[in-house]
Amino acid sequence: KYRNTKLFKGVNLYTIIPSTVGSTEYVIIGAHYDTFKDTPGADDNASGCALVYGLGKMLSQLEKRGKNIILVFLDEEETGHAGSLAFANWVKAQDLDVHSVHTADEVGWDQDQDRNIELELPTPYLESLYRKHAEPFDITLYNTKTTGSDHREFREAGFQAVGISEEYKNGDGNPHHHMPSDTFEKIDYQFLAFTTYLVFKVVEEILSE
Repeated sequence: KYRNTKLFKGVNLYTIIPSTVGSTEYVIIGAHYDTFKDTPGADDNASGCALVYGLGKMLSQLEKRGKNIILVFLDEEETGHAGSLAFANWVKAQDLDVHSVHTADEVGWDQDQDRNIELELPTPYLESLYRKHAEPFDITLYNTKTTGSDHREFREAGFQAVGISEEYKNGDGNPHHHMPSDTFEKIDYQFLAFTTYLVFKVVEEILSE
């Protein structure tokens, strides 16, 4: 039932940070901004939106960007990924040359303070990049088969995609997930900043290729 985006009314918000060298390639970085019914959604998914916004600030300050960057805030993830499906279809319709897609969903909880991160269905190439930049920090990167977030729609549209999340499947998921108690004072801002920096280093290398 979610294949028909006409069943939904939402708004995707995006901007483009242009390449400094006239490239026709794009890197897409996104997060959904809608929340589960009757929840404030601090971790799910204001944390992911904060990561995207922070990346935008850092990436826009790079002197050289070898690819264009699309930052997108996606709607209707909680009701079946209609926003990411619509955006992936739009990108295909524009015939954009997309290098990769990186989506963040729940990146603000780290109760055990180990800074471990889950990569959801990464391609081998993207997994190798994330592992390369995670290695100096001596953290564990888990490769999971999680399909319940926006990266799924981009992958099914034929793009190289990865989801970034806290330890949703590996024992340190947010117990306030989809609850009214998912509030801002429970966010681990150091973990959020660390995860943002790790994604930045990965994208920075992609832009230098």
